[in-house]
Amino acid sequence: MTLTEENKKIKNEKAKEKRLKAKMEKAQSELVELEANKTPEPEKIENKEDPDEVQKRKLEIAEKRRKTLEIARSKRQTPTQIRQQKEEEINKMKEENERIKAEKDMLLKEKDDELKAVKEEKQRVKKVVRYVPQTTPQPQAVPVKKKKTPEPAQSIPKQEPTLDYLAQQSYAEQLQRKMRETILQRVMSDTFS
Repeated sequence: MTLTEENKKIKNEKAKEKRLKAKMEKAQSELVELEANKTPEPEKIENKEDPDEVQKRKLEIAEKRRKTLEIARSKRQTPTQIRQQKEEEINKMKEENERIKAEKDMLLKEKDDELKAVKEEKQRVKKVVRYVPQTTPQPQAVPVKKKKTPEPAQSIPKQEPTLDYLAQQSYAEQLQRKMRETILQRVMSDTFS
């Protein structure tokens, strides 16, 4: 038996109807199940606030936002401002370094002057010690073995020191001690202050 095109169309339409009915029945049964298992909806809470208060709160929030935005905009810096600030900081650091360098140079110069003064004082003390006449003979001392060292070509004969010489020598030693202490004090104060 051969089916004509008309019979094929009719058969296809009946099959479509059958499928749609099956889908409808299935959807209907799922709908019934959903309604049976449905949880009751919570009641809507009505906004009991006054609409004027709500509007007022919204305006306050908007005003706060505006203020914070103004503050943020006022704190914002342009790149040129940042660059200028950095250049100023660098210039300040350079000036500070130059000032420190100048202070160090001055301190070194002062120390050199002090050292020169000490050297001159030592030379004067040595001259005083050299030119003091030694007229009294030295007391006899216990002989001590000396290491053999080459003696200088000119040796000054050693004699017993006089009272004037001892007074001058103690004065020279006092001067040396005072100079040494003042230099040490200055160095200590410069180093630790």
